[in-house]
Amino acid sequence: MKRTPEALFELVVRDNRRGLAAYVRAHVHDWHAADELIQDVFVAAWQHLDQYDHAGPFGAWLRGVARNKVLEYYRNMATHRRHVRALAPADLAALSSAFQSLVEPAPEAMEECLGALRKCLAALEPRDACVVRASYEEGRSCAEIADGLHEGREAVKKRLQRARARLRECVVSKLRREVAYARSAPA
Repeated sequence: MKRTPEALFELVVRDNRRGLAAYVRAHVHDWHAADELIQDVFVAAWQHLDQYDHAGPFGAWLRGVARNKVLEYYRNMATHRRHVRALAPADLAALSSAFQSLVEPAPEAMEECLGALRKCLAALEPRDACVVRASYEEGRSCAEIADGLHEGREAVKKRLQRARARLRECVVSKLRREVAYARSAPA
């Protein structure tokens, strides 16, 4: 039975995958980048299979492809770093300041939000409020809260998730009402 080139390539890939992964990971310490490179090596090997000299071992040829991909990766990283370094520290500080002014609410708006959150927290079921306070005020993990309440960890996680959703809905509703009231009030 004659095998297709794809089937033969798949066998060779299976035989060389571990060695190639070790080779690439020895050169590239970012695990995710290494995994991407390994995939790129196999794609490039498939695309350039006609350049493989059958007189030599396939693994050695594959490592040569990998070496080229690793070198390309580091060239791209160097180019990327040059672009990042092109921003002067003063420019980065200005960008940071501008971004911060966009994302930080005004103090009075923050007080309104906190006030709404306090009211909504007080309106929660006592057991839900207890879980929220234990998590956010005391910094306890779901497992610690579960032990204290004699409940399962997953049950506490779900209770916390539902309580957060109720708090979010309540706070948004209260803030919308306040905005609507402020708009309708005579100037």
